[in-house]
Amino acid sequence: MVKQRYSAPSEEQEDFASYTELRYMDQRTLCYQSLAVSMANKQSEAIHNDQNH
Repeated sequence: MVKQRYSAPSEEQEDFASYTELRYMDQRTLCYQSLAVSMANKQSEAIHNDQNH
């Protein structure tokens, strides 16, 4: 995602920039959360497999 910087941003552009940044942060947080969940699932699967052998 390319961040656009204006030399003299108006308030509207400033709001839009912070809004898109917040949205981007939300999406990134969601990605990290789902990644953490899938990693936790893999770990529990590995532990489960170890116990079976």
